[in-house]
Amino acid sequence: MKDQLKERERMAAKLRRALKKQTEFERKKELKIHESTLRKQIEQFDNMILQAQSQLRNLEEFDQIGVKPKIRSPRKESGSTGG
Repeated sequence: MKDQLKERERMAAKLRRALKKQTEFERKKELKIHESTLRKQIEQFDNMILQAQSQLRNLEEFDQIGVKPKIRSPRKESGSTGG
């Protein structure tokens, strides 16, 4: 009986180790997936930042050219009854 008990204890310990390894493997796998997702998000933010910087540079260059919007004043109607 003692031999059977020891054998069962060894088997249980072996299974616990295997389960722990599998759990660690799954956790690492999940972390790698999460890391990949975060990297993609960082790349997207980097692209957005570059686009915004480019647009700002273009606006600054446009402002430096000296082009100002034309402000139109209301037209005086010609041919209206003048008093």
